[in-house]
Amino acid sequence: MAIALIPQHARKIRPPRALSVPFLLGRPLGVPRDEAFQLTVLRAALELLAIDSQEPVFREFEADLPVAETSPDGWSCPVSFAGKGAGTVTAAEIVRQEMSLLRPWYDRSVQEKGGTTVGLSGLPIEEIPAFLARFLVSPGAEKAPADMPLGDALKCAAEDLKAFYNEAATAQPGHATAREIEDWYWNECHAGRMMRDIRDRCADHPDRLVQMVGGFTLVPQSQLRQERRSAP
Repeated sequence: MAIALIPQHARKIRPPRALSVPFLLGRPLGVPRDEAFQLTVLRAALELLAIDSQEPVFREFEADLPVAETSPDGWSCPVSFAGKGAGTVTAAEIVRQEMSLLRPWYDRSVQEKGGTTVGLSGLPIEEIPAFLARFLVSPGAEKAPADMPLGDALKCAAEDLKAFYNEAATAQPGHATAREIEDWYWNECHAGRMMRDIRDRCADHPDRLVQMVGGFTLVPQSQLRQERRSAP
């Protein structure tokens, strides 16, 4: 039996029983230290064992995360971003402007923590928006850094960009939960919106690995589930 954070993987591997959960990566049971909710997830998974079937069984966990997953003071980013760009301003330029506003907070995070998780792609952080934006304007014409396969470069660059934003957010006043920072990045930041657009473009990309990265890992399942729920 498997509790799957990425449902596509479970559908491909086909374990005898699989429960798909829409939580953050690394949190298969949902909210940390919430024993009641974690037991709810475990019971839902164990109930699959009672299903009499010779074929693999796949189910989606339907319950929402508890309200306690948000911080008591209702965290919000103190940096205000402009509305969605228009005219001739490119996606890369909009994200670079956004990053320039967050840079002091990112630098503060690096200083306080003594390091950063940015650096998987090997690209300077300032070059990442342009590299990612090329997946929007010229799919198939991108060049990966060094000897890295293009799909891996896409994944690593996306992780670097998200890490930059996350580390900047955690250095700001107040206490933000992981879910609040995730929602902020994907719904309020131009970087998150750009990554959603890139995910859609990856479906028709000529590189099979890029298709898989775009379809499986660029946007969290928790955000995709919110999209499905809000769709008319």
